[in-house]
Amino acid sequence: MVTRMGHRVHLFFGEDELPAQEASMAAIEGLLPEQERIFGLETVEGRVDDSDAASRALTSCRQALLTVGFLSRMKVVWLKNANFLSDAGLPFKRGEHLLDEIQSFARWMEKGIPDGCVLVITAASMDKRQVLYRVCEKIGVIREFSLPDKPNQVEADVRGRTAAMLEQAGMRMDSEAMEVFVSHVSSGTRQISSEVEKLILYAGDKKVIVADDVKQIVSPSRETLVWDLTDAVAKKRLGQALAIVRQLLSQKESAIGLVVVLANRFRDLTIVREALDKGWATCQSRGRFSSVVWKEPTAGTEKVLAELPSLDPRKMNPWRVGFLAEQANLFTAGALARCRTIVADMHAKLVSSRMAEDVVLEVGILRLIGSRKRHSQPVAA
Repeated sequence: MVTRMGHRVHLFFGEDELPAQEASMAAIEGLLPEQERIFGLETVEGRVDDSDAASRALTSCRQALLTVGFLSRMKVVWLKNANFLSDAGLPFKRGEHLLDEIQSFARWMEKGIPDGCVLVITAASMDKRQVLYRVCEKIGVIREFSLPDKPNQVEADVRGRTAAMLEQAGMRMDSEAMEVFVSHVSSGTRQISSEVEKLILYAGDKKVIVADDVKQIVSPSRETLVWDLTDAVAKKRLGQALAIVRQLLSQKESAIGLVVVLANRFRDLTIVREALDKGWATCQSRGRFSSVVWKEPTAGTEKVLAELPSLDPRKMNPWRVGFLAEQANLFTAGALARCRTIVADMHAKLVSSRMAEDVVLEVGILRLIGSRKRHSQPVAA
């Protein structure tokens, strides 16, 4: 029996979960009329916490596909939100036993899903090297919903989507508001849509959204919280810094990941601080924001910056480098060096000591702010 949409397997995967979910729902609606979904659609939860649960999900899918639909001409089995089809973001390690089970399930699919049955799979990530992916290519249809990974592509993606959504509502953002919005959200369609909808409701009859509107209503992403953490450390706001750390840990963020991001931030601040100290650039205030004006580069300047192409502050988003300059101006070069040493020590303790992660982070924050108090004074740009 050929399905209504011509394929026995439909795979939808990618980090951009909202359009992936919408596409999978559209496929199910095309396969099963609404009146048949009560009996013809069986959903298997694929978001699991360990290998045993992943094995049970695969077994449930196989059993469901072997069970004839009741009062429906077609049976659709939806393996929903499967998080064990790649190692990316997985809360456990996929052992050989689970990998063998995934391969066995794929080979069973390849031999032939029973007539009148269709398997729909949705996943945030998919290992394209595994047999399951190749089988889906062979007997089904695959749609990937990926997000850009390069920073400039991410920013362009957020700007484009946001402007288009606001235009549909007869609104727009001024330039400062857009910079703040881009710094607050990730590039996922779900978050952008949610935050734009909140802004539209908040703005009411206003046609132009300004920076204060964004600050008041847009929820910060994980990246924004980390940025706020370094800002709180730089400005000696101990209570705020500790609150952000606790919030990020409560959201199951990796402690080592947070330390790595802190290390990267202090590295960026060091680069900008050196550029200001050596007169390669000046920091100028523009209302509520700062901008960095770069001087005509000398051969020496070009040589130094050419050695770190991905970190060259001249190639960063102007709003971002202006914000970095504001933070860098709160440190001396020596204070930044001490902060980088403290962050390296935090990383070493997380890797090699038995101290609790929250204790390592909170003591490290105390040391960073203490170092800031003792050793640095705001520096004139």
